[in-house]
Amino acid sequence: MFRVVSGVSAKLTTVKKGKKNSGGSTAVRTGSFRRSAVSSVLTVLTIIVVAAVIVGAVVMYQQRNAYTSANPVGPADSGVSVSGPNADAPIPDITKALQGPASNGALGQLAGQVTDASTGKTLWEKSSSTAMVPASSTKMMTSAAALLTLGPKGRVRTVVKRGTKPGQIVLVGGGDVTLAATKDNAFYTNAPMIQDLASQVKKNMGGQPVTSVVVDNSRAGQGDTFNSTWSRGDISGGNVTSVDSVMLNGGRQDPSDADSPRTDNPALVAGQALANAVGLSSSSSDDGSGADNAGDSGDFGESNDESGNSGGGDNNSQGVSVSKKSVDTKDGELGAVESAPLDIRIHDMLVNSDNMEAEAIGREIAKKEGKPLTFEGATSATKEVLSQHGFPLESVVLKDNSGMSPDNRITPRLLDRIMVKASSPVTNEGNSGSSSADSESHDLRPILDGLPVAGGNGTLAGRFTPGSSSGPGAGWVRAKTGTLDGVSALVGTVMNQQGRVLTFAFMSNGSDIEPARSALDDLASALRMSS
Repeated sequence: MFRVVSGVSAKLTTVKKGKKNSGGSTAVRTGSFRRSAVSSVLTVLTIIVVAAVIVGAVVMYQQRNAYTSANPVGPADSGVSVSGPNADAPIPDITKALQGPASNGALGQLAGQVTDASTGKTLWEKSSSTAMVPASSTKMMTSAAALLTLGPKGRVRTVVKRGTKPGQIVLVGGGDVTLAATKDNAFYTNAPMIQDLASQVKKNMGGQPVTSVVVDNSRAGQGDTFNSTWSRGDISGGNVTSVDSVMLNGGRQDPSDADSPRTDNPALVAGQALANAVGLSSSSSDDGSGADNAGDSGDFGESNDESGNSGGGDNNSQGVSVSKKSVDTKDGELGAVESAPLDIRIHDMLVNSDNMEAEAIGREIAKKEGKPLTFEGATSATKEVLSQHGFPLESVVLKDNSGMSPDNRITPRLLDRIMVKASSPVTNEGNSGSSSADSESHDLRPILDGLPVAGGNGTLAGRFTPGSSSGPGAGWVRAKTGTLDGVSALVGTVMNQQGRVLTFAFMSNGSDIEPARSALDDLASALRMSS
């Protein structure tokens, strides 16, 4: 039985105790790597100092070239010599480099693949066609499919319309989970604001008071909103919630904390935020049911939980209600806001290993491909898009788009091919003679920008620590992590000392989390030191 383990928080100062999962045993979380306040500060300061020296060596994303080197920003006399990628450098002996690290028993069942990004030649593989439990490395599939079918600048609209009752407004969710009440409490980058929506609504209402708010959650009502392979304990555990059509901060109760417990009724919370912003009070509201618009009074007050258990949530609170069915509205919009472009949302998703963003993007893929807006529709669409672009999908099983499902199965070969495509040099970029391969590589470039930097940010912030066996990879390895109970994965890129850019996908199943993570980091660092 797999239990969920969150990735390292993007916020270095956030430390939590281990939390109990639904089975009653303690799942390791970000904060279970607990330190004293003093040692935490020292660790952060150490990272800052080291980063000042190595930042010039960090492999960075650029649109025209897969990699370039940032200019050193450390002390002028640091003595650090920084060189960029070198496609003419000798191809390293990866078999020799990984011989020791790959034999570490802490890795349990190891499968992996390493490729030279410039030539596409596989340099090392171990059971690379074996389908493994991928955990959050699943998000690499979601990112690639989304960029290939939606494009990097796609946005999601959230709209408010006038209801059929006097003073009634309808919040129509478009699938955006990144909204925030105000700028001061936004978790996501360039998040759209409920405050902005409310300002538009009040202006366009012409002074008429708002008496009720109905959230049209029909976009999420095409199937289960909570995956059958997930644990409901992961709602309070800060990993997932119902995939509603509109959310604030991915359902987080505390947007300042990446690992905050989630609300079990995100659509209702969004509706309440809008109600507060437009000045709706319980004394001025009607019952908010809007039942005549939905055609069935039972449509309101229903739980978003398909099992009928709302977990204590109230779907009809102070004039705010939620409908799973489409709500009748009058013509025109009272207000609308748009999400950040897809490339920015993918960056947030990868750096923070954000599960709800991944599921929302999965439904965008489903919509584009004409599939139902369900878990099955989203995963089916994701696989179809990748198949159409020639990615190897043999033995792949997808139950969700985030990797929270322990029933997912993905091969290292597929994940490495995604990294190869994203990292490959584009020879004719911007020219009319660009090949389809060039076009695909260009489309997938945002993946590189979203990968956490070893020892620097996101889910790799606390790893590859200076002085450790994986320390040489700090600042050079960029990778997506994946962690469930008994599962660890690391998928990304690294430039070796001679300037050769390598892609890799390492997956460990049947292993203990902390030792396996360290062993995976050692593998990636060995690639950095390879020659």
